[in-house]
Amino acid sequence: MEVVKSIISPVDRQATDLKVCSMDPLSFDKYLKKVGQLNQAKDVNGLAELLYQVLPTPAALEHYSFEEAAAAMRDLGILLGSIKRHGVEPVWLVPEIEFVLEILGHKNNLPPRDTLIHYTLWNPDGKRMRSYTQEPDELHLIHSVKKSTGPLMDAIYNMRNLHQISLKNPKFSDYAKQAHEGFKSMIDGVVHAKRFVSPAFFANELRYYYDPIHLLGKDWIGPGAVEMPVFVFDHLLWGSDCDDPAYEEFRQTYLPYILPEFRKIFKEYENKWSLLLKLLTYVENKKLNDTELANIKEVLKICTLLKSFRMPHKKLAEDSYKEENNPGRSKGSGGYSTDILVHIIKLCNAKSNRLKEALEKYQSVEL
Repeated sequence: MEVVKSIISPVDRQATDLKVCSMDPLSFDKYLKKVGQLNQAKDVNGLAELLYQVLPTPAALEHYSFEEAAAAMRDLGILLGSIKRHGVEPVWLVPEIEFVLEILGHKNNLPPRDTLIHYTLWNPDGKRMRSYTQEPDELHLIHSVKKSTGPLMDAIYNMRNLHQISLKNPKFSDYAKQAHEGFKSMIDGVVHAKRFVSPAFFANELRYYYDPIHLLGKDWIGPGAVEMPVFVFDHLLWGSDCDDPAYEEFRQTYLPYILPEFRKIFKEYENKWSLLLKLLTYVENKKLNDTELANIKEVLKICTLLKSFRMPHKKLAEDSYKEENNPGRSKGSGGYSTDILVHIIKLCNAKSNRLKEALEKYQSVEL
């Protein structure tokens, strides 16, 4: 079967990201410091006045391109999260925001509020970086996600390619190695966050800016790092045939918040055999040649890498929750505690261990 190319090529995607970053349709650049000052002062009325001031008109909205709509949502999102951080629903103070956000979301085929993509990949670097607090910890957190997300997306495409070619194909190893290298960026991101983001600052200040807002009759979660499409990578590797109710609820919660191209990939493989199940069945029913054996081992290296990511990630999350001064906030903005991370680790390990044990059994018989 022919390898399916990216729905959007990495080059095109990077060009789109850079174009969105370059845009300032709401003239928000001049208010970046002011947002931090208003948040420090807990000036909700000042934040609402600023939101009114930058709100685009219906005429402007009508002519926004994809990139302009994304940039506008990014900047409005900073004010949405800021107002909600101080305990007020933005729509209570600025009712007109519903109309604007619904149109922007429609133009980008994304939810009617900002997502992690807006807050990171579509957020400019340097002095133009949008943030709630202007604090170094927040800027480093944004950077840690930005440096990880692009390579993760490439890794997802390479994982998808592994579904499209034969295990006998020498290119299988290339795609597996590229998927491994892309996902390795997630570990780099965790290391950066652990080094530069204070758990206490995240737990008691920053995470509240990611709280859900109520809009158009439902709650929409904020741009927390949990929205990274790691679950799509998992889906292709081991999760597409997983019927665990808790895990299914988790990934369906975050599916609307990722880019349309990755939602499409997720749906493409939903309820189909994962890569690990395909390989397990192959090992149990075929005689392997050297190429096939080597290719399976490359996939098992990816499973080992996932463990290397998930344990430090779990520890980082747990350290943050330990610093939480509000006993009523044991869960993240998406409604999950660190228990879901433990659960996912167990599910993933069970799948990878089955393949590893089957391969070891095969090799012992062959010897």
